[in-house]
Amino acid sequence: MGGQAAQQMSIPVPEGCTDPNAGNFDPTARSDDGSCLYQF
Repeated sequence: MGGQAAQQMSIPVPEGCTDPNAGNFDPTARSDDGSCLYQF
């Protein structure tokens, strides 16, 4: 209960880098917006 209802509401999904291996990893991001930066 609550899982699907939350997805149907118009709450903006926090976007950012969702890859923990990236230099700018955002732990609060729920959707990867392709902004991950990698340092080698």
